Amino acid sequence: MARITLEIDKKTRAGLNVALARIGRELNDEVEALVEKYTDLIYDEARATVPVRSGRLKKAIEKKLEDLVGEVYVNRKKAPHGSIVEFGSKPHLIKPKDKKALAFGDTVVKSVKHPGTKARPFIIPAFEKHKKPFMDELRRVL
Repeated sequence: MARITLEIDKKTRAGLNVALARIGRELNDEVEALVEKYTDLIYDEARATVPVRSGRLKKAIEKKLEDLVGEVYVNRKKAPHGSIVEFGSKPHLIKPKDKKALAFGDTVVKSVKHPGTKARPFIIPAFEKHKKPFMDELRRVL
């Protein structure tokens, strides 16, 4: 059986490897810019739509970019109630931690039946709004 070998000479191969590395860096830079763009859009959308009472939750929305990963999240140290606002809570019983009773003004009780809270999401809708445009742009780049 006949055999044909197609071989690229060493000098051309070296140049090709340099070109491929440059293309890889350019592609990485383009994807990185895309991740940064959409992380910023999701961050801005979340801050624009978060329910505001004191402003603490809005100020606690943060973003981070690292290794082609963009994150938008609530800093729990600044606003520990963020997940309750985002996801809501089921009805539950509130009991005192260190005392025998709870006091609300002149009212003292051993426990309180909390009715739960309705979810008021702001991060997930921001992500959902920008997910398809991000994926469309990513496919175009790749």
